[in-house]
Amino acid sequence: MLVGELLARPVCHFLGYLYPAYQSYKAVKANDPSLHTQWLTFWIVNTYFSFAETFGDTLLSWLPFYYEAKVAVLIWLVAPQFKGATKIYERVVDPYLHRYEKDIDANLDHVKRRSARELGNLSRLGIEHLRSHSAEFLRLGQSVLLKQLATEAAQRDEGVGQTNAATSSSSVSATRATIVRLDSDLDENKIVDELDADFGPDLPDSVSSDENVDEKDDDYFDSD
Repeated sequence: MLVGELLARPVCHFLGYLYPAYQSYKAVKANDPSLHTQWLTFWIVNTYFSFAETFGDTLLSWLPFYYEAKVAVLIWLVAPQFKGATKIYERVVDPYLHRYEKDIDANLDHVKRRSARELGNLSRLGIEHLRSHSAEFLRLGQSVLLKQLATEAAQRDEGVGQTNAATSSSSVSATRATIVRLDSDLDENKIVDELDADFGPDLPDSVSSDENVDEKDDDYFDSD
C-alpha cells in the first residue's frame, strides 16, 4: 500500500479543498469568466464526489489501493491539464440535473413550506407552554410572598404594645394594602393578556397561509 489512510486524508483535503480554494480566489481576482466557469464546475462535481466519498470510505476502504485510487481521481478532477471535473459535469451532472430540475425545485419548495409550517407550530406550542407555566410560577411566587407578608404583619401586630397601637395599625394597614396590590399585579388574567400582547394568540400570517399552499403541494404529489 503506497498511500495509507493517515496520509491519504490530508492529501485529499489539499487536492479537494485547499488548492481549489486558492485557485478560485485567483479566478475571482482575475475576473476571467472562463476561470469562473472552470472552478464553479469543479465545486459542483466535488460536492457530489465528497458525498459519495462518505459511503466509499465506509464500504470500500478495505479494497487494495482504494486510497491511491481516490487520490488519483482527485488529481484528475482538479488538474487543469485533465479537466476531469468539466468532463464529469458535461457528461453526467448537467444532463441529470437538467432532466430533473423541475422536480427537484418542486420538492425543495414543498420541503421549505412544510418546514415553515412545522416551525410555526412549534413556536406556537412553545409560546402556549410558556404562557401557561409562567402563570403557574407567578401564582406560586405570589402565594409564598403573600404568606410571608401576612406572617410579618401578624408578628408585628403581636409585638407592638398598647402605646404604639396607632403606629401598629397603620403598619398593618400598609402591609395589607401591599398584599392587595401584589394580588392585583400578579393576576393570572393580566399575565396572559400581557403574553398575548407580546406574542399574539395566533400564528404569523406567513405560517398559517402556508396551509392553503400545502394543499396544492399534496395535490401535486398525489397526481404523481
